[in-house]
Amino acid sequence: MKSRETSSGGDAARRQARSHADHPGAAAGRAVAGDAVPETLDERVLAALAAHGVPLVEPLGRGCFRLRAVPMAPEFNKPRTNVLLRRIPRGQPGTGAVQAFVDEDLVYTGSDRTLACVLGPVRASGWRAVALPPPWGDVPPAESISSALCRVLEVLRSPVAADARRALGDGAARAERPAGEADHRLTPLLATVGEVMSVGGIQRAYETAIRQALADELAAATTRLAAPRSAVLWGPSGSGCHHLMLAAGWPLLRAGRVAQVVRVSGARVAAGGIFAADVDAALMRFLTEAVAAANTAFLIRDLDLALTGSGVGYSLLAESMDAGLALVATASSESALVRLRSEPRLARRLWAVRLKRPSRDEVMAALGHLAAASPVPVEPAAIQTAWAVTHKAAGTQPAAAIGILAAAIAKAAWRGAGARVDPDDVLAVPPGEWPEEAWQKG
Repeated sequence: MKSRETSSGGDAARRQARSHADHPGAAAGRAVAGDAVPETLDERVLAALAAHGVPLVEPLGRGCFRLRAVPMAPEFNKPRTNVLLRRIPRGQPGTGAVQAFVDEDLVYTGSDRTLACVLGPVRASGWRAVALPPPWGDVPPAESISSALCRVLEVLRSPVAADARRALGDGAARAERPAGEADHRLTPLLATVGEVMSVGGIQRAYETAIRQALADELAAATTRLAAPRSAVLWGPSGSGCHHLMLAAGWPLLRAGRVAQVVRVSGARVAAGGIFAADVDAALMRFLTEAVAAANTAFLIRDLDLALTGSGVGYSLLAESMDAGLALVATASSESALVRLRSEPRLARRLWAVRLKRPSRDEVMAALGHLAAASPVPVEPAAIQTAWAVTHKAAGTQPAAAIGILAAAIAKAAWRGAGARVDPDDVLAVPPGEWPEEAWQKG
């Protein structure tokens, strides 16, 4: 294989010895979902690339292309890079989506964290992955290679991006969108710390929630005219805080109050911060983009993990809520709520909602939803047994009952046709055993 045109010195010599089988797209020759989507680059896009001095577009197999010497934004350490596009083959996670890679020695040297988040780790094949947010929703559509290339160029802020998108045309981009689905793209930073939830997923969370009335209250709280317009859920692990948070997004979507629901991980916002100032800076960047996101509801898991406890972080969050950011969040622990309660600015702006131990009827409702989704029939007596063996145990409800019934369903499904879940299947689920010392400390 020829050496990359943008490399030099010993790296170039090493890359010359690399065979075609080394690149991430070497196995992309198999047909994938969305085979009807064009697997060649649009001639108009090729013309735009040629006008910017891209000397070669090399097909490496079905749905896999390498572009040489693509111009980069001036904030990168070199003016041009090679770009590899690869459609994920059938049988691999994300089948049908398009992945993008650049030279392993491409480094962003600017101060924009949004752009810094785009470049991922170096793969064993010697290419650096590009973190592409999905074009819409959280399920990759059958996107054309040309449209994917335009998104790569836009994310990397290449000088070619505008001409390539203009050449492809807005009509082509609209044609790729699922019917009735709006185009709500996340910025690279928001896509790194969160994801757009599918409408169907949010609706299912609401329909299977055991506290639908509370989900309605949480949604209504985000539309209040005065504080508190945001809510934080807390309770022991397994009490359903995360499920209820997701369910709260459905009333907002159903009423047309928002166009999309984005779930964000507080841990991902703070990840990589060594000092408190690093985490505060990451929080500021996230909140700035969240406030600017129009018609978007934010659901934040473990909000407290993105707060260092400094006055800076608390002030940033309070200012963002005053600027219009309304959110539903969860806290990682009760002690985290104590810290938030000690800060008057947040205590006034956050509605703290405690999830108490659910009633028997609520747990039975949750088990009923699980049984309805089971691949094998579940006897009513099995549901009763799941409740009976867990309601006095140390585990938190409804997670304890759901866990044991789910285990019984999975085991019964292995028996094949004619299998049913009966009380004996529930009673046969082996309990987990933790070291005694760890249990006592817990």
